[in-house]
Amino acid sequence: MGRWRITVLGGVSVQHAAGTGIALPGKAQALVGYLAVQGGQAQPRDKLTAILWPGVPHQRARHNLRQLLLLVRQA
Repeated sequence: MGRWRITVLGGVSVQHAAGTGIALPGKAQALVGYLAVQGGQAQPRDKLTAILWPGVPHQRARHNLRQLLLLVRQA
């Protein structure tokens, strides 16, 4: 899998140790940045959905999170 460098100040930036960067859309940047700041601690999905989609019905927010995680994994 390799090592990644994640920068969260001045915008979220993700780079592989080899220097290759990956482009992520806004919500994906927010998710990766938030998880990076949490220092490897597991985060409950309900907490992530509340942060990323406040006011969105629970089922819809969970679906959005699944789709976003898929997008991040593919990137």
